[in-house]
Amino acid sequence: MAVSTTIILTIDPTAVISTPATGVTTDQIILTFNNGATNFTFTESFFPIRFRPTIVSTLSPDVGNEVNAANLATAINLDANIVLDINATSLANVVTITSSSYSAVSVTGSMITNSKVTYQIIAGTVPLDKSLVVSSYAAGSPDVCVNINAILGITGGNSLYNVYVDNVIAISNQASPITVSLIRGDRSKIAVSDTLGEVIGAISTNNPRKLISSDITTDIINLTTGANITVTVAYISPYVSVYEYSIDGTNYSTTNIFTSLSNGNYTIYVKDALGCIISKSVIVDGATSLGETIFSISDINPIRYSKYEVNKKNNYKNTLSSNSLRLIKYPYIQQFLETDIPTTQFKTNAQYVNVFAIKEDLTTTVLTAIKKTLNTGLSAKSTSTYFDIGDGKSAIYFGAVNTLNPITNAVIGNVDYGFSLPVWANKEGNYVTIDGLGQVKIDSIGYSDTYQAFILEFKITYTGSPITKNISASYNLQPYEIYEFLAPMTLLPESFNIVIETGVSSTEINFTYISEKIKRVENSNFLFEIDYWDDANIGDMNYQTGVKHKLRVNGYVDYLGEQSTEGYDGDKQYYVTDNTVYNSEVFSFNRLSFQMAQKLRLVVAHSNLVINGVYYKLSEEPEVTGDPNYNFKRFSVTLKSNGDLLLENVNEDIVDTSASLEITAGIAAIQGKALLLWTKNNQ
Repeated sequence: MAVSTTIILTIDPTAVISTPATGVTTDQIILTFNNGATNFTFTESFFPIRFRPTIVSTLSPDVGNEVNAANLATAINLDANIVLDINATSLANVVTITSSSYSAVSVTGSMITNSKVTYQIIAGTVPLDKSLVVSSYAAGSPDVCVNINAILGITGGNSLYNVYVDNVIAISNQASPITVSLIRGDRSKIAVSDTLGEVIGAISTNNPRKLISSDITTDIINLTTGANITVTVAYISPYVSVYEYSIDGTNYSTTNIFTSLSNGNYTIYVKDALGCIISKSVIVDGATSLGETIFSISDINPIRYSKYEVNKKNNYKNTLSSNSLRLIKYPYIQQFLETDIPTTQFKTNAQYVNVFAIKEDLTTTVLTAIKKTLNTGLSAKSTSTYFDIGDGKSAIYFGAVNTLNPITNAVIGNVDYGFSLPVWANKEGNYVTIDGLGQVKIDSIGYSDTYQAFILEFKITYTGSPITKNISASYNLQPYEIYEFLAPMTLLPESFNIVIETGVSSTEINFTYISEKIKRVENSNFLFEIDYWDDANIGDMNYQTGVKHKLRVNGYVDYLGEQSTEGYDGDKQYYVTDNTVYNSEVFSFNRLSFQMAQKLRLVVAHSNLVINGVYYKLSEEPEVTGDPNYNFKRFSVTLKSNGDLLLENVNEDIVDTSASLEITAGIAAIQGKALLLWTKNNQ
């Protein structure tokens, strides 16, 4: 007999659940089960939004703990029932957890300690002869990469069974084993009853997915006998991880190493145990790796983002305003009009990039990140002059060369590098591939008096006359690509956060960034429209992509007048050479988060700054004030709008009393122009 368990969790309807948004310590529920031999423990922690397994989304306190109970049941089903055959349901503020094959050992955690949750464990027994398992998987049809067959092992009941997939009957009146058609990579809920109506069991499956390109890595080693390619598959599943490999798409074997390959373009094929084939292109010419995954996002972006790190809320870079380290947690909500389409730019070399907007109910809207650059994985090839420089070393000189197709060696152009080196071959320690020599390391960058140019030096002995050799390399202009995505407010929810994920694959995320809460509003009362961009790349923001930013901030403005007059004294008159009237305005923005105040410092320093349609320049250093113990700040800055030159080379005599009529006319003209200018700048 196997022990079964029912756990009943009752959340106090009046309890306030602690999350990083509302408290210092996150509330937790810790559940421990036993299968008769081994304990299995998993923890559910309450956070504002569920971004990963073992996290329960808890919304604002005013929604009631009925929602928190439902979210807890959802999290348990997502995190536990796939492996442990554990299922959870909720009704009002009560969560019921059942298992037909595991016994409960304990229910602990801060929620129990603080009496926010009470629990009851009810034990029972289930006959061992009633069971439902997926014994194996087989190739499905019509597409082995899309369809998969699950082989069900069923015991108990009257030996004839009905099978339900996702609550829809799929198989009727059949004996075990039963084959049911599923979709690769999906999660399926399978329930079985016998033909007399007795429930045999219910399970959730995580159907093996097909391989993706990022699952496959290739390691290239260049030898004198040719290149060796070693293929490694990262994805492991007990049902499909017996792989076969091919370099021609026809002949497959379990050998994952291909040897003695000449320079060129190759396609590697990997076939899983169900017959699904994925391919990946490889260039053999000394390819370089990007190395460790990197990610960078500038604070200049109109939307503020924070790095998501569990239990590392210790600086403003990984802290949202709602989780501030200050004594008062003041959540700053960014506002945009429905017509706004703010742009976000970031840099990464990750193979997997995913951006989405997420509501409080966890529904998501995909936002498309567009690659704006081509910096990585580049290849170049050209002719060159290979010659001896003595002391057991040889060198490459470029000068006027033919550029070649890296694969076919066909001439595609020509270039004269003069005394310099190409960008793809100008760094000590990098590798290049030279015909007849294979992949070689650049020992140093030298200068040749013979050719009066910079050269590449190698620790390779050569004693012959200078000869022409083809040289190639794979290189990166920058160790990252630049991505941008739009957030069209008209297509997004009224209230949401934006999440940016990057990494090796969807299952191996290296970086997660979360935006401040964003709200779409209907009018712009007291909401300044700030457009800004620059002619140069500043603050880790690349403006060469053509990006222009839009920000909206609540505030008010005080208008100041400024006039500048320059001139000189003549024999009988005073000559005015320049008289300029400016509008200087003091913009004030209150109740900002510290992070938002820092962002505005960067924004107002831009060479192109437009507020409500008027161009401004920074006139004085901005000022940020506020109690250092609290999270809200006041940001004020004096900006000068672009003024017009009133008068140039004015010759009116303003000191000779004998010309009173001309004086009066001159003053009237100056006043008239000043009034026109003031009116123009204040419309």
